Amino acid sequence: MNDLENHNLFPLYLPIENSWSLFYIATKNIQIGEELSIDYGEAFWKNKMKLARRSTDPIEGSHI
Repeated sequence: MNDLENHNLFPLYLPIENSWSLFYIATKNIQIGEELSIDYGEAFWKNKMKLARRSTDPIEGSHI
């Protein structure tokens, strides 16, 4: 599943039997063979960049 601004799925989290379940709801008709996509949102990319910087930092990336 890819991140696209013009996404065709919306993630929906629902509590079911004391556990969270993830469902994807179509935001438009999806054609056979069409790529499935969601909008990860800005927070996802900001956090991903922070983690990437940490893993390349010799002090923060060490696991000692």
